[in-house]
Amino acid sequence: MEHPLIRDLRQAGYRLTPQREAVIAVLGETHAHLTAPEILRRAQEHIPHLNKSAVYRALDVLTHLSLVNPIDLGKGEIQYELNCLPHHHHLVCQQCGKITDVGESVFGELEKILRTQYGFAPFLYHFAIFGICRACQPKVRRTRVSLVLARCAQIEQPLARRATRKRARPR
Repeated sequence: MEHPLIRDLRQAGYRLTPQREAVIAVLGETHAHLTAPEILRRAQEHIPHLNKSAVYRALDVLTHLSLVNPIDLGKGEIQYELNCLPHHHHLVCQQCGKITDVGESVFGELEKILRTQYGFAPFLYHFAIFGICRACQPKVRRTRVSLVLARCAQIEQPLARRATRKRARPR
């Protein structure tokens, strides 16, 4: 049976190359986030002569068509997964690295606000929100979080003074 994303690829006017088919197959088999090198390694089990540039080109086309979602989960590399329903998002703890999946319904109100107040149609398919998880908050509250808040306050004060000076100048 043909994967639905293969049908979507063809309907968009693109050919189903062996490289694109291999990338879709690898991502469809795993249901996980994979880096391009991981996709290449797994796809080479089916197509041994497959090269890195072919995988990146396939990922570019599939991403452009919104068939594949790229995401940066804070590990210094882009990871990919198929764009399938239901969409989900990630909460990434910057202290311990824990990743918690969050359903798309959490962002329903945000989507409504963006549409009604800003006239903006957001694509809330797949993204990461960075912060500190519940378990790590007590450990970092006195150090990292307070440093970040103090740094924000220091940045805001000079900006507020500059804005006040600009308003006070006669023209």
